[in-house]
Amino acid sequence: TQALIVVDGVPINADGTNTGGSVYNSVTSGGGLTDINPNDIESISVLKGPNASALYGSRAGNGVILITTKKGTQSERLGVTLNTNITFDTPMILPDFQNEYGQGTLGAAYTDLQGDFGGASWGARLDGTQKLYFTGSNKPYSAQPDNVKNFFQTGLRAISSIALEKGSNSGSVRFSYTNNSTGSILPDSKLDNHNFNLRGDLQLSNKLSIDAKATYFTQEISGRQGAGGEGIISYIYGMPRNVNPVDLETFQEENPGTPEEFKVINYAGPNSNTGNPYWMLRHDVNEERRNRFFGFAKMNYQFNDWLSAFIRIGSDITNVSRVRIDKPGHHFYATGRMSKGQNTYGELNSEFLITANRDLSDKLNLVVSAGGNLSKRTSEGISNSGDTFKIPTKFFLSNLVNMNAPGETPQIIKKVNSLYGTANLGYDNFLYLDLTTRNDWSSTLAEANRSYLYSSASISAILTRFIDPSQEVFNLIKLRGGWAEVGNDTSPYQLYQTFSVPGQGYLGLTTLSAPSVKLNPDLKPESVTSTEFGLELNLLNNRLNADLSIYDITTTDLIFNVPVPAATGYSFFKENIGEVSNKGVEILIGGVPIQTEKVRWNTSVFFSKNKNKLVSLIDDLEYFTYNTTNSGNLSLRAQVGGGIGDIYGTVWQKDDAGNHQVNANGIPIASTPDNYLGNAQEMYWDFRS
Repeated sequence: TQALIVVDGVPINADGTNTGGSVYNSVTSGGGLTDINPNDIESISVLKGPNASALYGSRAGNGVILITTKKGTQSERLGVTLNTNITFDTPMILPDFQNEYGQGTLGAAYTDLQGDFGGASWGARLDGTQKLYFTGSNKPYSAQPDNVKNFFQTGLRAISSIALEKGSNSGSVRFSYTNNSTGSILPDSKLDNHNFNLRGDLQLSNKLSIDAKATYFTQEISGRQGAGGEGIISYIYGMPRNVNPVDLETFQEENPGTPEEFKVINYAGPNSNTGNPYWMLRHDVNEERRNRFFGFAKMNYQFNDWLSAFIRIGSDITNVSRVRIDKPGHHFYATGRMSKGQNTYGELNSEFLITANRDLSDKLNLVVSAGGNLSKRTSEGISNSGDTFKIPTKFFLSNLVNMNAPGETPQIIKKVNSLYGTANLGYDNFLYLDLTTRNDWSSTLAEANRSYLYSSASISAILTRFIDPSQEVFNLIKLRGGWAEVGNDTSPYQLYQTFSVPGQGYLGLTTLSAPSVKLNPDLKPESVTSTEFGLELNLLNNRLNADLSIYDITTTDLIFNVPVPAATGYSFFKENIGEVSNKGVEILIGGVPIQTEKVRWNTSVFFSKNKNKLVSLIDDLEYFTYNTTNSGNLSLRAQVGGGIGDIYGTVWQKDDAGNHQVNANGIPIASTPDNYLGNAQEMYWDFRS
């Protein structure tokens, strides 16, 4: 899961950010943060971990990215800002490839295009002699050391924006438009989006003010490709070492008429299931259109110099439509297939907050807030798909021979009502105590369990005045520590059993399909408890900064699909189970190497290391497999005593003396796939400049 995105105080929907998939084909579709125009952002701040949850609920358990967008200036003169940014993209790092052996197997080049031909590079030494090529002709058997590099192109990204603003002492207005035209490093893959933003604020009296914003975003993507074993990169990287990518641009016979002529031309021969990257980019269709509206209206009232309140309503509506066409002759779907789908996501937040801010003495300040939130989140979708085109050159749904039953997801509704409070006590501008509490009522849990309370406490001390009062070296020395507990609900409709109605029942009868998961009306909210300690440093006139965090997070009562014997009639039971522990450290070091009146260069290095441990699942269940390869030689697990994201697979089998074992043909023998190979999420580095 990811951090919650909050724009101008309003959480925005991030559904569809990663549509996932499998190890063979997965897609990241954007959404959430990627739909926000960078030129409209005034500032970004981060609230870390569960301590952020009192204000924004359990979705903030992994932290919050707070984004404040720009308002208009109070100048009565019309302000006009033009901005253009052009970026060129090229692959930074490519794999190292051998260029000694060419296309073939067992030390010999392929000799029969219709028989033993394939895409492996285990052939003879590349010596320049004439050998059979995938086009059917003979060509020099020579290395193409840059064939992968030459497939990619330089991607051009051009972002242009204009902003108009005007104001007065009583308010301001700002309008902006931004166009983003991005070409990928993959040929014929591109993105175009348009962002329209309007914001206004008005001081109606010395006590009452209003603030409102509306943003419309539209985006079109063509040539989007998936990642994984069946994604385009695997076919690019798998190119035999003697294949020139230019020869792959002819991916189909000209004016095809028979099924054989429609078949894709690829480097592994006509009888393989290997894709041609140019076919996938230039012939198949993979398009997406996204339309999004989000905005808010806020009214603020200042009762006196220490008491204020506001009410705010924010809305976020996203509509996504997708078209996928694998045309006849495709390497997996010879007769072609097509799918069209549309999804709509919505979120409505209504909230109020009352804040009191008073100095209790010369050195003691107290800020107390109390508020509530009504959150409604919806999603719905419909899709149609089928295969085998009647006319192999026309691509619409009614041209399909086999139509699947339409897939419909009726509107899913989730409501969470909340009341919360915070208190901040500051002593002498150096010692601060923060307390929070929040109670949620979730529609996704049964009545007996839908109410859950969680709280947090933290303390921080700014020690600069005691260690370096003249700030000769240190501009900030801050110690902090905190404890937090967070409750978390589940997805809608996970309590009571439902059954799907197939489009075509047995013998034409109306039938119901049994689900694979037995739902549970007694689900309880998950519980996350965290402890964190940190140190922040700014020094050398704020030219160098550092932030160190150490944390310990324990999650219990995880809502989990537990594998069960087939005799139960189900594959899984949904239960509250287990305990997961996460312990880690985060280090951020940043600096400003160059700073003049006109130039400022910021750079930073971020390092994090997390050790997660699955303490327990349920009796007789020691691990759960999230994903595995077709052959089963590699799997991603949650292992008791290990961690979530543990990777298990095969290694080369050895005897007691440590020697590799081989079969009768001298080929090394692989072990059983139960060897621990590492964890997918232990360490992370990031450098920015």
